[in-house]
Amino acid sequence: MLDLSLAGFPCECGQTGSTQSQIYLPVSLRAETPTSSIGTPAWNVSIVVSFVRFICPKRARLISLPLALVVAVSAAAQSVQTVYVSPEGNDLNSGSATSPKQTPFGALGAARSIRSASPGTQVILQFQPGTYYMTSSLQLVGSDSGTSGAPLIFRGTSKDVFFDGSRPVSGWQKVSGSDYNRLSPGARDNVFVAPLTQMFGTGNFAVSTPIETGVMSRRGFQYTTVDAWSTLIFNGKAMNLARYPNTGWMTVPSYHDGSASSIEVTDPTPYGWQNNGDIWAHGYYAWDWADSYEHVTNFDPSTGKMNFEQPSKYGISANHRFVIVNALEAVDAPGEFYVDRSRGLVFFFPPMLGATDAQKIDSLNAGTSLTTTGTALVDLLNVSDVTFENITFQGGRDSAADVRYAARVSFNGCTFRNFGQDALRIYGGTDHSVISSDFYDLDEGGILLYGGDRTGLAPSGHLIDNCYFHNYSRVVGAFRPAVDIWGVGNTVKNCRIEDAPQSAIVLHGNNNLIEYNDIQRVCLETNDSGAIYVGRNPTFQGNQVINNKFTDINSSLSGNYSNFTVGVYVDDMANGMTIAMNVFKNVQVAVVIGGGRDNTIDNNYFFDCPVSVHFDARGKSWMSGFLTAWNVSGMLAEVPYQGSVWANAYPNFPKYLNDDPASPKRDTLTHSVCVGNTNWLLLLDGLKTSSNLKTNPPIYADYNSVTLTDPGFTDMANEDYTFNKRSSLRRLKIKTIYTDNVGLYTDGYRYTLP
Repeated sequence: MLDLSLAGFPCECGQTGSTQSQIYLPVSLRAETPTSSIGTPAWNVSIVVSFVRFICPKRARLISLPLALVVAVSAAAQSVQTVYVSPEGNDLNSGSATSPKQTPFGALGAARSIRSASPGTQVILQFQPGTYYMTSSLQLVGSDSGTSGAPLIFRGTSKDVFFDGSRPVSGWQKVSGSDYNRLSPGARDNVFVAPLTQMFGTGNFAVSTPIETGVMSRRGFQYTTVDAWSTLIFNGKAMNLARYPNTGWMTVPSYHDGSASSIEVTDPTPYGWQNNGDIWAHGYYAWDWADSYEHVTNFDPSTGKMNFEQPSKYGISANHRFVIVNALEAVDAPGEFYVDRSRGLVFFFPPMLGATDAQKIDSLNAGTSLTTTGTALVDLLNVSDVTFENITFQGGRDSAADVRYAARVSFNGCTFRNFGQDALRIYGGTDHSVISSDFYDLDEGGILLYGGDRTGLAPSGHLIDNCYFHNYSRVVGAFRPAVDIWGVGNTVKNCRIEDAPQSAIVLHGNNNLIEYNDIQRVCLETNDSGAIYVGRNPTFQGNQVINNKFTDINSSLSGNYSNFTVGVYVDDMANGMTIAMNVFKNVQVAVVIGGGRDNTIDNNYFFDCPVSVHFDARGKSWMSGFLTAWNVSGMLAEVPYQGSVWANAYPNFPKYLNDDPASPKRDTLTHSVCVGNTNWLLLLDGLKTSSNLKTNPPIYADYNSVTLTDPGFTDMANEDYTFNKRSSLRRLKIKTIYTDNVGLYTDGYRYTLP
């Protein structure tokens, strides 16, 4: 990134750019000769930057401009050497363009040899299109580090470079015999079976299989996944673990006996199924925001009672929901699979209705794989200045990469798909970035992001920018968000996040920034959940949610399940949140402040939201014992909340325990635009608002516009929220929100938008 004066460059609004703006190069600086290879030094090079983005001072928005800028890179003592890699290569080769290495492991070994012989040399590992199977972690350590101006680069020459933790499955045939008879009549002629012994060799398969395919294990809310089970991949897409019913849920009956370790199954369909000891139930057994997988030990068809190996975490309540998974008999819909670990077989109902059996078998042998690698494909420990460009990470039971205690590790233009756990895990360090990358078909979350020092409120500098998250949290539904933030000073911006059972972003910490994101159709399978969620710790403060767009945040649950899905959920006494300049469209409850204080809600637009803003005083009502029950004193002891750093950042917080902590205080609600809302402001537990700050109201509310129709926007239907001549919003000091800078943008890694 370069700084350049852009004074005089106009926005379409007529304003000119600020004097210092940022230019984003579409690719990394490639300081190499046209025939760069092993041993070739770098020389002068010019780089053309095809676009520029700057801040318009009037509209507070990013502007993209075409720009032909030639950047001269002067000759330097540092040399650049490229190691070429191809699936058709050999790790005994030199690594030149005509004699490439074959694997990432061989390429890294070559980089180490180069750096050992010439410590100042930058190394670029250039991967030709193809699949690079990874049976174990590629481990980088401190000595593999680049420098801030010359990182070690793993570069894909196209989007078809795959670092793959799965293994191909072959030998498919039609199911037959007793297995055929166990299937439902409609599935019997559509299910195929393949042996897993072909992938892993011969021997005592019962012992070796769990190591490679994982084991069915307890997973869910507040459970750490230790060993994720394998997922079947067909033509690059993750298939579904067999479940019954295929859609919707079974319901715990009203006459449930109160047990936390058994459920009465009223649907007789599973009564005759064979239990080989590996049937599981997946459910939201007591709360619609907490799911888990529980091992079924036995099933009594005479009573319909299904017993669990361990009690469910929150017990089991009548009228709550569950499904049965991982049974051969449940393979009855296109896209479902089942792994019989005791026999070393995988069963699959391919989504190929209309194809002949021979066509299906050919497609299965060519296009199926099973996620197997049980560690992160890449493990970076104590490294700095490492960049991955245009790499597709896929097919592991664990994650794509673990970045631990490192600095300036970047993933640019990468794809993360088909992983059993969070696709990318960043533990601490500083200034990591994930730019213009895609995350989808993930069994759990997208990015687990730790960074920053809460003691001194030192920011991490981590940045997630221009990334697309969708179809994540497909196995574990609760609290496996697209981005799970822990710490201080992390930024998520210009991302598009959609189609998930629960949250888009969960915050744990301080001073994190969420801006310019396009969030839609999340919280689809849960209730009492937020697209952006923070809560249950009063020390989590200073977080900002600014200039985002929330659309269609409504749970798909119906019947017994209420709909309390939230755009921004400041839950259970969380404090000091800023929610400003956001647009909420068709969100069940746009903003919830659950008992906290010092929260600012300013200049947001609410369209067709049944409830725009909800305030309550739960600390004075049903949560009155939270100080003791949650060990709030222990939370406070984890940070120096009465020290100078925290006092300067959060002036009201040092006196928290002596300032009636159960009561909301100093919350503000100003400059809102609410159109077509059923109940724009919901106040519970006796709360009231006031426009008179002198009375020290718990909620100061003023300058808000509530209408049933257009309040005077230029083109509300097409999101042009500038004010027309008849608009009444100017006198309320309401600012225009611009949405054309929200969400994904094109750059040198993302050429088109999805």
